[in-house]
Amino acid sequence: MTVPNLASSMLIALLAFSASVQAAAPPPFTIEVLPDNDISLQAFGVLPKVLQGATELSANLLGDESSGCVEYGRKSYTSAQANAQSSVTDSSVTLALTSSSFSRGGSYRTCMSCLPGICLGVLGHDTSAQASARSSATITLHFNPDYPKADYIVDIAGTSSNAAFKLLLNGTDLAQGKGLVSHSLTLTAEPGSSTQLFVELPTTTRNEGECCEQRTGNSARVDVRIRKAPILASKSLLKPYIVGGKQTHAYKNVGAIMLGESLHCTGTVLGKRTILTAAHCISGYEEQLTDMTFKLGSNLHDPAFERVKVIDFDLPRDSATGYSFNPITLEDDIALLYTQEDLTVTPVRLHNGKPNWEQLVDQRVSLTFVGFGFDVVDNDKVAEGIKRAASWWVNDIENRRVAFSVKGKNTCKGDSGGPAFLIENSSIVQVAITSGGDDACETGYQTRVDAFQGWLASRVR
Repeated sequence: MTVPNLASSMLIALLAFSASVQAAAPPPFTIEVLPDNDISLQAFGVLPKVLQGATELSANLLGDESSGCVEYGRKSYTSAQANAQSSVTDSSVTLALTSSSFSRGGSYRTCMSCLPGICLGVLGHDTSAQASARSSATITLHFNPDYPKADYIVDIAGTSSNAAFKLLLNGTDLAQGKGLVSHSLTLTAEPGSSTQLFVELPTTTRNEGECCEQRTGNSARVDVRIRKAPILASKSLLKPYIVGGKQTHAYKNVGAIMLGESLHCTGTVLGKRTILTAAHCISGYEEQLTDMTFKLGSNLHDPAFERVKVIDFDLPRDSATGYSFNPITLEDDIALLYTQEDLTVTPVRLHNGKPNWEQLVDQRVSLTFVGFGFDVVDNDKVAEGIKRAASWWVNDIENRRVAFSVKGKNTCKGDSGGPAFLIENSSIVQVAITSGGDDACETGYQTRVDAFQGWLASRVR
């Protein structure tokens, strides 16, 4: 047995630490809920009572009415309760609000003079009591400053027994006095930004005199779910896409990954039930897998092409294998989707490293990039869902990916997960997967498939 020297030990420890950091990438957003309740009570002859806090509040207050000569009337009385409770997961919040108040007026009398048990010169007085209760909470979505700009869909459903119920998103009223609200909104999250949803349920009662009383109780529930928006269907997500591409009916094994009715990513058929795509098309969308399908064809608007349901996925998640997807840097941006049914096209052939990337770069060999997404007409993004292809060469090699910069042509607006093909001697081989690009669409990045031969070999179905 050999004993590693100190330098080797430190290197091993550093690599292990680096792997653990990579495996434990922070989430793209966090959810914070801050309750804020308050109650205010007023009754005759005593100091008002005001309470405020994040926990449940409950209080009552008795007035100090006192009649002359003999007992008469009743004392004013008021009470109130307010509470906001929440249940929070990584991507959702359930908020329950309750508020109630009770007010009972009072009365008393004064006398000009008093005889035993008799009030002479009676003057009657009515008194009032009032109460207000407010349960509220602020739900804040904090977007991680290390993640790139992205779109999220926020689903909001609220019910209330009170038309005074308020629901404000960044100051905009979503409830508009209604007891039932339902919204599905798309938010563009800048790195380090935050979005606030304010929920409020107020209650007020007031009563005067001794004949009556006023009581009211209200409740509300708000459910909030946040999910990543489909990549290609979101026009504010401008990477990656194909600029300068032309519509194509070729490359039959290149299809579109759908989320519900929305275009999401591009993928290539790798096995009878296996689709090769980018990990960032899957990471963060795990809970939406039941809505994910795969569609072959050259135009998604053609009803002749049926969808195949996606039932499972795999992506590099274990640094012990030597690969671990990092959602911030897009390192190891490769993934597999598995379909419920067989795919009826010939699977793609993958690059095995020959010719090597140094040769491809030195000789400026053109690669053909294929994907669905937007075209640009007069600086507007139009005509998504059309398969397009364009060709250019790669000019830089990194660890397990390659990069390029070609003006007028790029992959930075909608073809995430799509293939880069090497076409030689009537042979088509996929050499890379579209991963990302810069905001100016001047540089693009692709994941090299030859660097993942070992990882892919046992995972194709």
